[in-house]
Amino acid sequence: MIDFNSKDFGKSFKTLRLDRGYSINDLADNILSPSALRKFEEGLVDPSFTKVLMLLDRMHLGADEFIKFSLPNYFPEYKAFLVEVGESYNNNDVKTMKRIYQRESDLFRENSEFFYLIAACTVAALIKNLEANFVVEKNIIDNLSDYLMKVEIWGDFQILIFGNCSMIIPSKTIYLISKELFHKTKKLRSINDNLHNTIAALENGIEITSDRREYELLLRFKFSFFKNLFFKKQAEAVKLNNQLIETLRLMNSNQLASAYDEYMSTFYKNKLS
Repeated sequence: MIDFNSKDFGKSFKTLRLDRGYSINDLADNILSPSALRKFEEGLVDPSFTKVLMLLDRMHLGADEFIKFSLPNYFPEYKAFLVEVGESYNNNDVKTMKRIYQRESDLFRENSEFFYLIAACTVAALIKNLEANFVVEKNIIDNLSDYLMKVEIWGDFQILIFGNCSMIIPSKTIYLISKELFHKTKKLRSINDNLHNTIAALENGIEITSDRREYELLLRFKFSFFKNLFFKKQAEAVKLNNQLIETLRLMNSNQLASAYDEYMSTFYKNKLS
């Protein structure tokens, strides 16, 4: 059982409570006293496991998800799975990897447990690296995409999943996530030092979609814009992106050009704050 006597848990809980718009009084009502909840968030008291579950349930948040937010390294099952499948990948043993994929996808179909979905997606992405024509079930990809799009506050666990599974994620989903990823990870950045992993995941997503060459002119423009924003020094990024924005104006897309110009200004203001 997890010991909730940790300042990390209290700090994470407060972040999630505020993000979901709950006051201390409303959330604590009929579960524990507001002062006890405040002390938990400050890391001063250790509420019972049952009380914490009741509070999480009121916020429509699962215990596993809360633990992964609070302790980014607390996913031992997934780490063990990576070791298992990593050995086969390093040996180019596609046959064994396909058996693992079938096992995990069958388990997910049987009971819809989140772990089996992530395991199936991870090994499928590794297989695609070795065998480009490998077909992944649409249901598996759709469930992964739905999960990544719905989770608004990302910790290291979500970043890890995105990075490991990008090879099978649709280009449109990668684009949408990439555009919002700095926002999704910002709220937990003070708790989990995940900026390096965020940038690596973004770079991986951009590289994969570029290799696919599935996007049209406007989508290529968007990826160039955000790639400059995320991976170039500010002066160089502004110069390159101003050239892209001017191209939009020459195409009579003045409204869209102004929107990108405003986004870039807001991005650097937020980065400095």
